[in-house]
Amino acid sequence: MNPNRRDLVKSSIAITFLTVSKASAQIHKTIGVVTTIKLKKTDEEWLCFVTGLNDDGWRETGGGPKQVILPNPKEAQGNYGGSFNTAFLRGLIAGHGGVDLIGAVGGVISRVAAAQQLTNIPYVYLSGMAPSTSPPTPLPPAIAGQYSGIILNIPALYAAARTQVGGSNPGNVWLVQNYNSGMTPAETIAWQSGFRNDRDFRFFEPAPGAPTPPNNDASQFGAEVAKLTTKMAGTVSGVIVSPDAFFRMEKTKFTSAMTSGLNVPICYPFKDYHLRTQPPDPVTDQLLKGGAVLSIDPNGANPNDVQQTAYYQFGNLAGHFLDSPSTLQPAKTWNWNGTTGQWL
Repeated sequence: MNPNRRDLVKSSIAITFLTVSKASAQIHKTIGVVTTIKLKKTDEEWLCFVTGLNDDGWRETGGGPKQVILPNPKEAQGNYGGSFNTAFLRGLIAGHGGVDLIGAVGGVISRVAAAQQLTNIPYVYLSGMAPSTSPPTPLPPAIAGQYSGIILNIPALYAAARTQVGGSNPGNVWLVQNYNSGMTPAETIAWQSGFRNDRDFRFFEPAPGAPTPPNNDASQFGAEVAKLTTKMAGTVSGVIVSPDAFFRMEKTKFTSAMTSGLNVPICYPFKDYHLRTQPPDPVTDQLLKGGAVLSIDPNGANPNDVQQTAYYQFGNLAGHFLDSPSTLQPAKTWNWNGTTGQWL
């Protein structure tokens, strides 16, 4: 064989070997994300989620040893609870097929749906409260897949929030919930503990004897606020809004209905809601003090601020699962000590 041709063949074999070796060394994993409401790949929540993955070394593009495939998130758009219960969410989870990991966001009910649907695929969740084994939506006692989550721990802030919102009259602060939220039963218990059992109201609560609750319906917000004002009968010094995903998805209509019907301070769980501020508004609304931030624009903020967001933590936890799918990953809970907060 011609020496030049021999050298060319050797070079080709070497290049092929290196290419195959590099490809075989690269890990490919897929995450299927399901949300109770809406989530696009251009949203800042998604960008924070991806930043958390990136910081674990998992990237969609640009090469590297750990490649993650992220199909478009599947959106329930508020079709949870009511006549849907978890069936619509479970269908979305099943629609992702044989992925390596499911990400369930948008409240406790998305976590419950994942627990009900999955038997051999791990999942991570982002919800307002820790898992509960109490009715009406218990988790199965055991599943084959591992799971863990990012917990906002919202009810732990309510006792201080009653004084924050109600001032000298915290006993007349009300909690507004969504009956269709998976968080509602345990949240109600936490709210009433050490307080009172007649200062909470649930949108879309079914009438006695009704076979199913009404579905989430933004067109009924005004009617639900009217029911709320009737039940409060003037005994109100402020209102705290539960971190329900549907309320947040329909934040403009929800805020409009609440502010039109209530002339008292309203405390919202997330920055998405419009706050009335004096002047010229008649009252001053506020955000829940000490609550975890869901997301910020990662392109225009201090990276350390991004790392404190719930969606970053959600992505980072997902990355840990991809690294060690058979290892139980500890959940992270937001802890507020009255001055500062951290994920523990």
